[in-house]
Amino acid sequence: MIVVSEQFFVAPECREAFDAWCERLLHLMAMRPGCCHAVLSRPAKGLPSHVLHSAWESPEAFRAWTRSDAFVLAASGTLPEGSSAFVAPKRMAVEVIDHRPVSSGARGEASPSWARRGRLAGKVAAPGAACAFAWCVEGTGPGMPASPTPTSRAS
Repeated sequence: MIVVSEQFFVAPECREAFDAWCERLLHLMAMRPGCCHAVLSRPAKGLPSHVLHSAWESPEAFRAWTRSDAFVLAASGTLPEGSSAFVAPKRMAVEVIDHRPVSSGARGEASPSWARRGRLAGKVAAPGAACAFAWCVEGTGPGMPASPTPTSRAS
């Protein structure tokens, strides 16, 4: 499973257009094979930040979405030209969740080799799933960057 969170800092005068764009995007995502869910978190009164959350069955399903005609359609034409809709660069976080069971080492079972190396030892992202990797990127506008920049996670 892959979980994607995109934070958009929207100018107050562009919120209505941005919300309409997000509704269209959410509809197109929901029809996509491999999309588990997609939802928009709107900001508290007076704050500029919207967060678009989506969950996908696999990294391949998410990549297929970002390369689809539906994605290109969703990213086109409904927001004001240029960066006038946004008051700060977009932030995006992506986590890939590996659904293989995480062994506790009980009953003679060994922990997975990646867990023994230190950073991810004992960190479980969801019951029965281990966080395999994550990255964060920044960009502008509704499009996806071509290649995310890996970052280490402090825990």
